[in-house]
Amino acid sequence: MTGPDYRRIGIGTIEQGVNQAVENCLKVQPGEKALIITDQQTIEIGSALKAAIEKITGEVEFFVMEDFGTRPIDIPPVIVDAIHSVDVSVFAAQGADGEIQTFRMPMLKLIANTAVRHAHMIGITSQIMCDGMCSDYKEIQRISRLVYEKVKDAENIEVTTEKGCNFTACFSPYLKWAIEDGDIKPGRPRNLPDGEVATCPIGHF
Repeated sequence: MTGPDYRRIGIGTIEQGVNQAVENCLKVQPGEKALIITDQQTIEIGSALKAAIEKITGEVEFFVMEDFGTRPIDIPPVIVDAIHSVDVSVFAAQGADGEIQTFRMPMLKLIANTAVRHAHMIGITSQIMCDGMCSDYKEIQRISRLVYEKVKDAENIEVTTEKGCNFTACFSPYLKWAIEDGDIKPGRPRNLPDGEVATCPIGHF
């Protein structure tokens, strides 16, 4: 008995999800250098990302976390050096206990001080690649900006549903709205899949 075919689950395929990430979110260009960090559990996705990026630019550094020892691991110097030398990076791997402190946060802080465009795909699975990552990110970006224009100056937003939800959230002009739409900018690591316009309310009633 074989398991499910994760090449196609949900609305698309792994390859389609990879293309959304590479072309519409990271916007990889010819001549750029790229870095992919993955692990054994996620190596199919990591390899698919590598193949897609290599079609655009041949320079891709590829690291598998288990090659550096038993997890959790500290961020290796070779990956630190690679971050300083690339234009685009992807972390597509599963989490390990303790690794957020030893690997992921140091990596994200490092990237935030560079011009690297980084896609953070922690916990990514084949099913998520075939579902959330197969959303049309150009359309997500268009709708997100429409939503942002409607809410960015709101003092109150009332939420009601047919199930009985009824509350009003209050907002401060000093707490900005953030567009998280998969449009990855230099030095601003973003989670993928993505698609929200978010802020923090100052209260509700």
